Amino acid sequence: MVVDEIEAIAGVQGGYVTRGQLVRMGIRDRTIASAVRRGHLRKIRYGTYAPAATYDRLDPRDRHAVAVRAVLDKLGDSVAACGVSAAVLRRDPDFGLDLSEVNVTRLGTLSGRREAGVRYRRGGILPEDLTRIDGRLVTGPTRTCIEIGADVGVEAATVQVSNLLASEHIAKDDLAALVDARYLRWPDLATFRTAVEIADGRCESPGEARSLFLFFKHGVPRPDLQRTLTLETGALARVDFDWVGVRHVGEFDGLVKYGRRNPYSTDVGQVLTDEKEREDRIRDLDYGVSRWIWRELREPAAVRTAARIRAAIERSRRTFVLAVAGGAARR
Repeated sequence: MVVDEIEAIAGVQGGYVTRGQLVRMGIRDRTIASAVRRGHLRKIRYGTYAPAATYDRLDPRDRHAVAVRAVLDKLGDSVAACGVSAAVLRRDPDFGLDLSEVNVTRLGTLSGRREAGVRYRRGGILPEDLTRIDGRLVTGPTRTCIEIGADVGVEAATVQVSNLLASEHIAKDDLAALVDARYLRWPDLATFRTAVEIADGRCESPGEARSLFLFFKHGVPRPDLQRTLTLETGALARVDFDWVGVRHVGEFDGLVKYGRRNPYSTDVGQVLTDEKEREDRIRDLDYGVSRWIWRELREPAAVRTAARIRAAIERSRRTFVLAVAGGAARR
């Protein structure tokens, strides 16, 4: 019965219970310590616990979210979740983010410090920079993205900016103007600005945004995104990347999309069969096709991936563009 009660409280609060709540249930400190040692409770931070049965099933992002909620509920409206912690609560991509600390901005002060797993970030904050998620104060999407850009590299920032452009339906020029108007004096804007240059709101997954970074870093010509081809059957096939004019397309193979999943995500065999048939139909149109997966975007594999894509683009140009043009000229 006590276990059920603890899990019920944790469920209502976002995954955690406090020492005070446990004590009011008649559970002594030594019993709490014993429950932690025996693996029934997980200590999230000082005075904060989670039922192991539910907490252990969470991925790192959701575990971070539990800690963020606990900190915000303790400190109230004197702070707002920001940076990576705001991104986690917003369900933004977590690629390249350091989830080891809860990030908050203390309202009404410019000082910053770290203590007990919480990073209090520096910087003033305006009312328009804030929003609420489940009643808790969180920095808005643009400020969150800029803060992350100051902490991570260009690749991870490109993922965040692409998601921002898509989720907020904002154009790059408008985003740049907003940054100049409200955040011009923000430190470390260079990373964010480079990410804006690379990013594209048409990316449908972190893998596609990372692909754009790979193209930028390793000299692959920038393609158009989400182009639709008409197959010989009359069916339509949308491709992730299209190098228009050289008859070459690219596909990042990943199950996760922004806001949706592959309908066959539980049947890998069906995914492979469908994708192979689709690729054959695209090749029937005299297009070259390149494919790559998540691990091929990491260095040092990314160097080889980029070289392979560049070579394939050139091969398609020679085979499907120059050869056809040469034959027409001879006729």
